[in-house]
Amino acid sequence: MREPQDWDEDYILTQLPIGESNWLEFKGRKEIDLTLSSIKAEHVTQNLSVTLSAMANTGGGYLVYGIKDPKPNQPLEVDDGGIDLFVKKNGTREWLEDIIPNLADPPLTGFNVYQLKASQDDSQIAQGRGIFIVHIKDSFQAPHQAYDNKYYGRIAGKSKPLPDRFVRDIMGRRQHPKINLKFSLVSREFYSSSETEGEFSPLSLGLSAPSTYTTRTSSLRWKLEIRAENVGKVYANYVNVFVWIPDEIIPSLFAFREIERREETETRDNHEYVSRGYENVDRDYIGLRNGLNHEYGSARFSPILPSLAHVWTEELVDDINFDNLSNDLNIYWEAFADNALPQEGKVLLSEVERIFKKEYEE
Repeated sequence: MREPQDWDEDYILTQLPIGESNWLEFKGRKEIDLTLSSIKAEHVTQNLSVTLSAMANTGGGYLVYGIKDPKPNQPLEVDDGGIDLFVKKNGTREWLEDIIPNLADPPLTGFNVYQLKASQDDSQIAQGRGIFIVHIKDSFQAPHQAYDNKYYGRIAGKSKPLPDRFVRDIMGRRQHPKINLKFSLVSREFYSSSETEGEFSPLSLGLSAPSTYTTRTSSLRWKLEIRAENVGKVYANYVNVFVWIPDEIIPSLFAFREIERREETETRDNHEYVSRGYENVDRDYIGLRNGLNHEYGSARFSPILPSLAHVWTEELVDDINFDNLSNDLNIYWEAFADNALPQEGKVLLSEVERIFKKEYEE
């Protein structure tokens, strides 16, 4: 998506998604155009306060003023030629830049206002009017209180009052890390070769060695990648993650010794799951001990900085046939980071991204 300073009328009307979301909202002329006799200043400031504080509290976004309320399956249109360029004496853009900081408590500081005027003969923007874009950034000072002393957030494309639990969560962003988990199923095709003695002796052909032929077999080896991303504002010193993986895709313990022993499982939603635990620790590789075993140094915690991640992998069974798996299998997870409230969630196994790597010769 383009940066808002590079938007033009055509981009707004034809490239932005139709319909409102948590990060984008379209507003018509009557929302802020004080040159209309029916529009009251207190109504405008109250609505601005609610919408802008909601966006700042829940990740930021864009308000586009001067566009008709979107209708499903219909193109966007400029509303009544757009917003008057001078709803106040010093200009609409300057007026917005002056009032926005004080529309919430604490004041809003991370924002920009952009103005678009008619730039082509067939423009839907009338002379003396424009489209105004307010870009609200995700606020480090959230939560912000609106004029009515309530906290709002963007929920299902609307600005709605936030319950206490959400307000506490937003407050915690400034003091604690927040860990989100993303899962990927990664496979790599392994080829193995073997030589088999032929059915006929080659001596009659004058050869000195028995005939052999080479066969190649392949298998898909799967692993689960678990990516813990810090989406908060504070780095995470200590992270503990617990994941519950469907039992049928976890290999048997000691399978290489032909000992069939399963780990203890837990029943969730009528399916069996194996639990795994992970920490954000790193170990330096030292080398081979006695030429056979890999040797590593002492474990040390590796802090996860904001916007960065720590990745773990879990080996799965070979040649998983996803079509034969139940379609209601999930991966469940819990994440603990420092003194932050625990995060938890689940994702359908069928919805986890699958990544196929190039072949590998054994």
